[in-house]
Amino acid sequence: MISVLLAAASSELAAAAEYYESRQSGLGGEFIAAFNDAVQLLLTHSRAGQLLPESDHELREFPLARFPFQLIYLLRRDELVIVAIAHNRRRPFYWNSRVQEASAMYRLAA
Repeated sequence: MISVLLAAASSELAAAAEYYESRQSGLGGEFIAAFNDAVQLLLTHSRAGQLLPESDHELREFPLARFPFQLIYLLRRDELVIVAIAHNRRRPFYWNSRVQEASAMYRLAA
């Protein structure tokens, strides 16, 4: 299995790491490390994340250690598609449109 990070999720990762680094030297790197650890775990145990019942797409969420963020992801074929790196207390479900885009992308590729 491989991981795929949607462009919007990549931007969220960079923005959060930059924010944490601005607060304390090295904290941005720790955020990136927590992200990488979560991705590695999910590549081995892809169904470790909690299934979101509101979703028709088998969308899952997985918490980052030490940080108030969730990885929102889909499983497609042999890929772990990271849709968002969402803060736990900000703008719930803002990433829903990304799920539709990711699903459409996979329908076109099939």
